[in-house]
Amino acid sequence: MLTLDDTGERMIPLQVAAEDSLTRQLLEHSLERYRKALPYVGGKRVLDIACGSGYGSRMLLDAGAREVVGVDLSPEAVGYAEATYGCPGLRFVASDAMSFEGGGFDVITSFETLEHVPDPRLFLATLRSRLGPGGLLLLSASTVPTSDLYVFHLHDFDADELRRLVREAGLEICDELEQHDRFTPRQVRLALRLHTGSLPPSRILRAPLHYLRRGLEVLVLRGLDYRNLLLVCAPA
Repeated sequence: MLTLDDTGERMIPLQVAAEDSLTRQLLEHSLERYRKALPYVGGKRVLDIACGSGYGSRMLLDAGAREVVGVDLSPEAVGYAEATYGCPGLRFVASDAMSFEGGGFDVITSFETLEHVPDPRLFLATLRSRLGPGGLLLLSASTVPTSDLYVFHLHDFDADELRRLVREAGLEICDELEQHDRFTPRQVRLALRLHTGSLPPSRILRAPLHYLRRGLEVLVLRGLDYRNLLLVCAPA
């Protein structure tokens, strides 16, 4: 079976360790976000931005989408997605979301992407421009601080800020899905041992006292709070 290098940046359902209960819970939240999109995709052209290992793109096609294009920055992830989930009607493209050429999509999904991009406002404007008439954008992001713990995250948002960014991009919010979970210190310690590449070493060196306090809180005392907001949006 083909495998994908697990950097901690993307979910790989077929490679989640049985003992890694934190990642298994995160996977269930990811699947719930894709399930939220399924009623919207029947007979539609769908663009799945930051599709990662491809499982969500395949879910969208199996739910009745006419065509699904999964886009991810990583050629390795795209190769894995093609080999594992590829089938007629589903196409995977290795591309930066901003430079991907294509438009007129009925539905765009982009889950857990906004935290990763250098310019969230430009990213939202670009996704809006790729929608066809009557199109919908389903977007999600973490709404608790994560950038100090997760090297791939460049931004933090709270729920009100995320809603405001979407509206400023000329999008109207039609529906929401809020997700909440809490991971114990033991779960976090195990996940960190399995996904060491997700730690931000340069940030730790710049603010060692902050990370000492944060590490005590997350790894010993309280664990990690997880909150996520999915927004279903249409051009205003």
